Amino acid sequence: MGWASWNSLASQIDYDTIKAQVDALVSSGMAEAGYEYVNIDEGWWWGTRDSKGNITVDTEQWPGGMKAIADYIHGKGLKAGIYTDAGKNGCGYFYPTPPGT
Repeated sequence: MGWASWNSLASQIDYDTIKAQVDALVSSGMAEAGYEYVNIDEGWWWGTRDSKGNITVDTEQWPGGMKAIADYIHGKGLKAGIYTDAGKNGCGYFYPTPPGT
């Protein structure tokens, strides 16, 4: 069992938001009750790739990249999941799209 960002936040996520949700999962006792997964869904990636085709992220939105948030999740004894898409953008790109993206 676990928590998925899309269900409550759609694509409006960043490092601090996910960190707060991880902390809440632990402090509320839900992790101890068996909720062990934190799934980062739509909103972490806006279709950008480097010259080798690797997905890139906004480092202001995700300081330290996705490794930093995965390390934080793992450091709390939880497992991290992440949504990706083979296309330029994920399905949630169309709803709701944050201003400026």
